[in-house]
Amino acid sequence: MTCPPKLADLNRTVIEAIPVDRSNGWWTGLVRDRYTPTGELRLRLERYPPGNPKNRPEHIWRIRTDFWETEREAVKIFERKGGKKPSGVLPISDFYTVKEELPIREDGSRRVSLVRIEKKWGQASDRLYHWDPEDDSVKQKWTVGKQWNRLSNLATRELEGFQ
Repeated sequence: MTCPPKLADLNRTVIEAIPVDRSNGWWTGLVRDRYTPTGELRLRLERYPPGNPKNRPEHIWRIRTDFWETEREAVKIFERKGGKKPSGVLPISDFYTVKEELPIREDGSRRVSLVRIEKKWGQASDRLYHWDPEDDSVKQKWTVGKQWNRLSNLATRELEGFQ
């Protein structure tokens, strides 16, 4: 089987791609790469759809030393207690109905929340979102799904030895 992160045209050099799940043709895993323009080493969760004609991940979540523990803890809290009804409209596709939100952080360059969304046919899922607060564009998203514990534990172990 090919390695989608190595095929993706993302202006980077993939150092390591660790698959965690390949069910239903999707590739989900942890990717360590070097971003070509800056030389920066990065650690990211990536999920690629079957076929993937664009050679791009459908979902990405960057694992950053200064934010990762807070994000993991937010997922644990959300799983136990849920979130609150959003006070306003969140910049999420009209295809979804936002049921709950747990804000994680907001500053001049990012707004991050954990959101429970419901698809048109009623299926709910929890998703991490990172928006640009200036224009509300989605910069990253990650569905917290059945492999979350394996992925987050792997990312935490990898982050300990990172850089």
